[in-house]
Amino acid sequence: QLWSEQKQLTLQGRGWLRPILNAKKQLIFVLHEESGAHHPVLDNIESLVEGVPVVTLEETFLNNNVLTVGEQSAPISTDVVDHLPLPLMSRWWQLPTEFSLPKREKESFSSLDGFINSPYQWVLRYQARLKAGSISTVSDQNLLKGSLAHRLFELFFSKYADLKTIDISCATDWANTMLMELLEKEGAVLLMPGRLAEREKFKSETIRALGELIGILQKADVTHIEMESWEEGTFVGGKLNGSIDLLATNSSGQEAVIDIKWGGYKYRHASLENDQYLQLATYARLRKEETGRWPVLGYFIIQDARMLSNDHDYFIGAEYVEAKSGENVPAFWKRVENSWKWRRAQLDEGRIEVTISEVEPTELSQPENDDGLVIPDSSDSFNDFAVLTGWRNEL
Repeated sequence: QLWSEQKQLTLQGRGWLRPILNAKKQLIFVLHEESGAHHPVLDNIESLVEGVPVVTLEETFLNNNVLTVGEQSAPISTDVVDHLPLPLMSRWWQLPTEFSLPKREKESFSSLDGFINSPYQWVLRYQARLKAGSISTVSDQNLLKGSLAHRLFELFFSKYADLKTIDISCATDWANTMLMELLEKEGAVLLMPGRLAEREKFKSETIRALGELIGILQKADVTHIEMESWEEGTFVGGKLNGSIDLLATNSSGQEAVIDIKWGGYKYRHASLENDQYLQLATYARLRKEETGRWPVLGYFIIQDARMLSNDHDYFIGAEYVEAKSGENVPAFWKRVENSWKWRRAQLDEGRIEVTISEVEPTELSQPENDDGLVIPDSSDSFNDFAVLTGWRNEL
């Protein structure tokens, strides 16, 4: 039987009194100005004892008074500290001449993207070697779903390499069983109570997407698929590497680089349309160096079960997206390398652009000629270093 509420309160009250009753000479309470001001024990003491001495530490220190507690006293001495203002946000950092920022041995898409579009993040991450805290987090939502879907596709195409013999109805049955195994091993949060509808929607979208992708690849007469294809090569800045989600080759030997995304159909459509597909272009450059031919590029969006491609002939049923500029992939990559050389020259002079939305870009924020990429005004949506970029004027 549980104790009554009254008995629990009585025991709690006795516990509060224990340190007071054990005191032999003096008892000092240290209170926070807000959270400790109205404790029941203090209210009891103040109701029973008159003239309890109270010393405010902050006032004592500021006024250089003598701190007196009972019969003990101590003079307080403080020194005036000069005010140091917080560093303000600025668009550019300038390094002293004795510091240099050498090239990295290898670049990847992510580091190349930071180098061109957000140099200060590149410097802090790869030169200063700063990184976010290592507190473990459990993947959830779109990040988890995208990872699970990638894993499913990888397992499927590793098991069923001959696309021509694949029956889509059998593939969906296999995927339904395998998804439950993956959820138990790698996506247990989706098995938690209250997430049944979300889990079933995820399964339905992923299985439907797999079936659509198989159909698109079969219609394209794809004869070979490699998932997570690791590539190494070179570019104007040195060595380059990356992992391609899906590398497809058709019966004519023409390759297609496909990046698989969980969502973001409109965003990916706009990236192809507006020449902002650096990730795909990086992989294309690596395959061009290997084969001598530029591959077809595409995004496969799982949630929409749709393929976006820069080629209207390779994938039957895919949505063809033409660049508004009319520029092809080789010309786009040339602008990427020109942009790298432009940023490299700035870093060699010790100039680091801080591409944050709170500070307007300057005339140095875009390449002088039209032979480079159009640099966005800010690039800080996913930023581990926001607290290192300075403070607003009003602070």
